Amino acid sequence: MKLEGKALEMRSLPARRRVTKYRVIRTKGETFPDGTILEPITNDSQTEPLQLVLWNGSEATVGKRFKIGEKIYAVAHIDPSTRRAIYFPGHARTSPSPGDLDRELKKLISRYSYVPEKQLILLTGFTLATWFSTNFLTAPWLSIFGSDRAAGTQLLRLLHCLCRRAIRIIEPSVATVSNLPRGWGFTLLVHTPQISRQVQRLIEAVRPRESFLPRRGRLLQMYSPIVTLTDGPCSLNPRMQSAIEISAMPDRSPRERLSQEAAEQIAADFQPLLLGYYLAMQRTVKNSDVATVGLSFRIGEMYENLAACTPNDYQLQTELLSALKEQDEVSRMTRSTETDVVIIESLLSFCHEGTPCVYVGDVTDTALDILEQRGGDPSLSPHEVGGRIRLMQLQIEPRDGRGFRVKLTETTIRQIHKLALDHDVPAMQGEITRCDYCRELMRVASQIATGE
Repeated sequence: MKLEGKALEMRSLPARRRVTKYRVIRTKGETFPDGTILEPITNDSQTEPLQLVLWNGSEATVGKRFKIGEKIYAVAHIDPSTRRAIYFPGHARTSPSPGDLDRELKKLISRYSYVPEKQLILLTGFTLATWFSTNFLTAPWLSIFGSDRAAGTQLLRLLHCLCRRAIRIIEPSVATVSNLPRGWGFTLLVHTPQISRQVQRLIEAVRPRESFLPRRGRLLQMYSPIVTLTDGPCSLNPRMQSAIEISAMPDRSPRERLSQEAAEQIAADFQPLLLGYYLAMQRTVKNSDVATVGLSFRIGEMYENLAACTPNDYQLQTELLSALKEQDEVSRMTRSTETDVVIIESLLSFCHEGTPCVYVGDVTDTALDILEQRGGDPSLSPHEVGGRIRLMQLQIEPRDGRGFRVKLTETTIRQIHKLALDHDVPAMQGEITRCDYCRELMRVASQIATGE
């Protein structure tokens, strides 16, 4: 959208004034190329329509309608029941620095919940990421787990007060969420004993920005940040290892009970503060370029998104990196017994031995040895291994007297090494010093990460 001429002349219009010359756009929030932002806010009365706050890069103006160029922008209608379920900010406060805001959020969270100190940065990072999620290709996912359900529920209620347009969902499913009003960018708060197949499908539907759900002849974008509260960690499922994980642990030290009155006051205090931060920092966050160093791809993308929300604050970014590295190590241990990982690691070992070819049966035997050493389930068959190798786009030669085999040509060896890097197989860490292919791949990966 190009803004020129009177596009920079923006003003609030009287609500009852009849406008026929300009097109009226019902908006749920807009960001323009010149940094101008429109954002819905509430007022003292829940019965009155939402208003808009316009940010021009230096100051905020509140009104019911704003003229930008040849268009009039007014707030889109939202069902009263949905509006009551969400804490909208009532105004925009002066933006604090990233460090000051982080300290305020940590102090508040520690007051109402017990979270290990090293994990507090993950909670504050996720909270900010819900406000800037439109800048990301993958929506952030926070997984809260633990045996203390009361503590987990209170933390979920606290996040309801802080996250952008957070809404609590009962009986979560793709069908349930697809019935919510469209385009509002809700943060979904889900309480479920475990990540069932139904909840897993929901998570996979709402996280990718470029995915759409066909619904009644139309394509529905379900993109939303999501929080799940479960009894156990989601990372035990190999397909569910890209969440920010927080443990809600039992704690005997006294914590304040979050009453409804206290929750409403927290929302009244912090929603305007977070809105002010969003308005002031949106353009900087959108253009932020954070390099990932020493993290797997899944956790690395998470770090880039969260770190972008505190631009130029290297202390917070370093603290965040440290917390995610610990989580990444746990995730690596879990991934080390995934079927594809052990098959690739088995293939990689034959590449390093310098053999001209390897039979699928030998790849299977080595993969089973790896699984046994790591306490995995040694139930692979040559038939399954061969099928997975084909899915990896590696060529398998026709069967001979010993079975099917893979020729380890230079092209195939490079493919296997690339697969090993992409899957973050443990063997890549130990072979770099003696394998030219490993060194070359790691050098390229380092250049990409540092932007060289």
